Amino acid sequence: MPLIRWEDGELTRVVNEAEAALIASPDAMLFQRGSLLVRVVRNAAMSSRDFCRPDAGGLSLVAVDKFFLTEAMGRAAWFQKWDGRIRDYRRCDVPTKVPETYLSRSGHWRLPKLLSVIGAPTLRPDGSVLQTHGYDEVTATWYEPSGIAFKPVPDKPTKKQVDAALETLVSVLDTVPFVSTVDTSVMLSMMLTSLVRRSLPSAPLGAFSAPVAGSGKTLLADCIGILATGVRPPAQVFPNKDEEAEKVVLTLLMAGESLVLFDNLSRPLEGDWLCSVLTSETYQGRMLGHNEKATVPTNTLFLATGNHLTIKGDLRRRSLLCQIDAKTESPHQRTFSRDLKEIFHERRAELVVAALTLMRGYLTAREPADVFRPWGSFEHWSRMCREPLMWRGLSDPCQSYEVTSRSDPERLEHQQVVAGWDAVFGASPTSAREAIAGCASHADFEAVLRDVAADRAGGLSARRLGRWLSTHVGRPIDGHVIENAGVYQGVLRFKVVAHGK
Repeated sequence: MPLIRWEDGELTRVVNEAEAALIASPDAMLFQRGSLLVRVVRNAAMSSRDFCRPDAGGLSLVAVDKFFLTEAMGRAAWFQKWDGRIRDYRRCDVPTKVPETYLSRSGHWRLPKLLSVIGAPTLRPDGSVLQTHGYDEVTATWYEPSGIAFKPVPDKPTKKQVDAALETLVSVLDTVPFVSTVDTSVMLSMMLTSLVRRSLPSAPLGAFSAPVAGSGKTLLADCIGILATGVRPPAQVFPNKDEEAEKVVLTLLMAGESLVLFDNLSRPLEGDWLCSVLTSETYQGRMLGHNEKATVPTNTLFLATGNHLTIKGDLRRRSLLCQIDAKTESPHQRTFSRDLKEIFHERRAELVVAALTLMRGYLTAREPADVFRPWGSFEHWSRMCREPLMWRGLSDPCQSYEVTSRSDPERLEHQQVVAGWDAVFGASPTSAREAIAGCASHADFEAVLRDVAADRAGGLSARRLGRWLSTHVGRPIDGHVIENAGVYQGVLRFKVVAHGK
């Protein structure tokens, strides 16, 4: 090991030499990830059913503190300092100032950058295959197969290989009671996404819904996690408040989780913070117990489950909904010859290669980029995870947007207010206060306004209605749109007109 001698007044030299020792050490395994130093760890298995599996624990990242860094530096180099009693250098522990100073060098570290850790082969952003164990400098990814022998993914799959791969993926889901072919495509697209999410700048959320508990929503999410990481994703409680959400999502992203599952939601799925995470490449938040902020990649796949799951607002366009229906009052009492999770465990290596073969086959077929219309905000995802399915004749998974739109309570409110306003006032400029007074003789329209503008006393608030109307100005729905009709005698007025006129 290199020898580093501590001398007063030479802190910079000592820190530089310590960093060089860390870089040269084959055992250090330290990386920089955004504004943090991290290390790769394997989590202990949390389920007794996985006790004998070599891949029983998933990979994650842990932020390096000064105590671990002190130990790592001590393993990477010998440290000495001058001892005046013996008039010679003697071995010493790593001086406290060295790791503290090094941690403060954020933005100037020379350690390799790390965006993610993966437990299965993947495709790089350019479509090439990553299947060599270790650190991939091109994608700043650490790949650890955990003893699983994955067969090589064909570089240029033939049509026969592609069709066989798709058949493998479809056949393993033959016992799942999907409502439509679109739902099958959503599940398949999430399987593909789980394997390449680290290479995508953004990806939609995968939502699973059923009319009755016990239908298999969480089972499907578990299978996606098993495919990508070898383990079931830990269930998370969906945050109720934005402040809580910021801490939760930052913690999960800092840990480098491949998948995050919000399980058994009993209320609508919504949140501006989640919209931002799904479409942005990085996320910044304040670390728990610290004043400083951390910036981390968002290359994590988010999943959610719930009975009659509703997706609200802008999150609808950023989510794919998979519906299943066992058509029985007690779906949990159904019996199967095999547990689907066990099938995914046993056939994981085969399924991973099949999924990558399908995607690689489409990318190397060099289909024109304009054959399929891309999905806004998720163009790269669309090319890699959606279009291969459509290329082989499966339904477009993004058609699930129509289902989420029909069930979105905010959209229904918008629809009803616009229809009622058009019927009562039409294009006549009307203030919120005038609208409340004018709806007295229109009971149905009054009930609609009560949904968006009721006050605590049970009446209608002109201020709340005006605020609601202002937030919906310019949003077309059913061929009509609310417009600002100008100010008259100091009061803002609105009107509903045909969209585009």
